[in-house]
Amino acid sequence: MLDPNRFVKERQEDWQALENELDRLSTGSFQSYDAEQAKRLGTLYRRASADLIRARSESANEPMTDYLNGLVGRSYGLIYRGKQARWTAFLEFIAFTFPHRVRLYKKSVLAAAMIFFVGAIFGIFAEYFDSSAKFYLLPDDYAQVEERIEEYKSKAQAGGIVSGGQSAVDSATIMTNNIKVSFLAFALGATLGIGTVIVIFYNGVMLGVLAAVFLRHGLSLYFWAYILPHGILELTCIFVAGAAGFLLARAIVAPGMYGRREALKRYGQEAVILVSGCGFLLIFAGLIEGFITPQGFIPHGLKLLFAFATFLGLAAYFVLNESILRALGFSIPPQQSAL
Repeated sequence: MLDPNRFVKERQEDWQALENELDRLSTGSFQSYDAEQAKRLGTLYRRASADLIRARSESANEPMTDYLNGLVGRSYGLIYRGKQARWTAFLEFIAFTFPHRVRLYKKSVLAAAMIFFVGAIFGIFAEYFDSSAKFYLLPDDYAQVEERIEEYKSKAQAGGIVSGGQSAVDSATIMTNNIKVSFLAFALGATLGIGTVIVIFYNGVMLGVLAAVFLRHGLSLYFWAYILPHGILELTCIFVAGAAGFLLARAIVAPGMYGRREALKRYGQEAVILVSGCGFLLIFAGLIEGFITPQGFIPHGLKLLFAFATFLGLAAYFVLNESILRALGFSIPPQQSAL
């Protein structure tokens, strides 16, 4: 059985040397390498790969195995990717890297989702049992929601078609700050995750209160039809960004074998990947919010069907992306985290 402490002591010098070479390579190119340097890099990479195989087969030390896994993966990416075209790198990020990271940190994503839905349930019950809850649980922009509902009812009873701009609460204002919320959930991970929890929970409360108000007026179908088509994507981004915030908090609270400074660097890299992927999804959410959600002539049932299709598409993207692409004949590049 491998002795982890002795193994690390014996091999750490080579690992650090490889990290130094990778740092140098990440800011330059192979053109600055002479034959001897390139040979040394290859030797260090092969040694690290052999160490990873040995650690996996002979040791139950998970932090050490994760470290070597990240080191070898980073080495492979920099050594073999070469001068990869930017658009190709972008497609690889969207098709493989981002969904891989979401799966890798799925527990954190689910934790963020749970916090949100607990907040939503709290908001629903608060408004259900106290109709004045909206005045102290919602921001000023939302607190006058009942007046907008009455306007909607009047127009609907008059036989008019209510456009997005005339809706009880515009789709652009109900979820208006989701981009801001996503990045706040990420950045506030630096508060040991406390700020991340508060932001996610409060946004759940807001959604729950609004849902309860519309339910009281018999307009639940209308409410969800104007929320879910783009909201499925936006809420997913909040959950993923929340997971990114939790990664930052973990680096501060439990840096493990890295030390706090190195942990912040590594966990920060992973968190940025998650948030960058959210930015990509929010582009599509914005398109849906601009061209589908506010259209009054689209039946509510059709909008909800679209939202359900969006949910299924996201599930396939995050869970089955590699299987689908492999079935289409694409090769799957190795995906290694920095941890």
